[in-house]
Amino acid sequence: LAGLAESRFVGEIIENLLIQEVDLDRFSRFEYYEFIGGTFVYLSQAGLSNFLLAADCLTEVRTRSEISCPASLLLNQLQQTVENSHPYSLSSEASTALIEAIVRGWKDAPNTLTWLKSRAQNDDNYAVRRAAVQELARGWKHDPDTLTILKSRAQNDNHSDVRSDAVQKLAR
Repeated sequence: LAGLAESRFVGEIIENLLIQEVDLDRFSRFEYYEFIGGTFVYLSQAGLSNFLLAADCLTEVRTRSEISCPASLLLNQLQQTVENSHPYSLSSEASTALIEAIVRGWKDAPNTLTWLKSRAQNDDNYAVRRAAVQELARGWKHDPDTLTILKSRAQNDNHSDVRSDAVQKLAR
């Protein structure tokens, strides 16, 4: 429907989705890891449905230049959610959905690649690093830094899932 509607109307929908209050506690689960000595609260993908729906609407807009302000607000909100999800940790599926939404909506934006590289190398959440590694390998395999980042994650990441994914991407 977003592809059929007037761009400005879709911009209003996106803005309304961004201000929706969501009870994030309803979409979280607690997990205790004895070897780490702490409790983590993982936020599921369903808790982010308003942001993800807004991102889906944006990809359907015919004249994106007419809604540059809502698009910028959405990108900022998606990136902030990935970077600052405290007191929650994003679940693996939530991390993947957010990173994919950013790449799908802003693949050609000048800062997307830089941001993605930063998440792959520096994010505290292994699921975010893993999703960023997957998207780098999928969409920027010819970028000169991608091979270096994949090798680094395969050798040095402190989480086995990230190391495993990086090795698989290198093998491909």
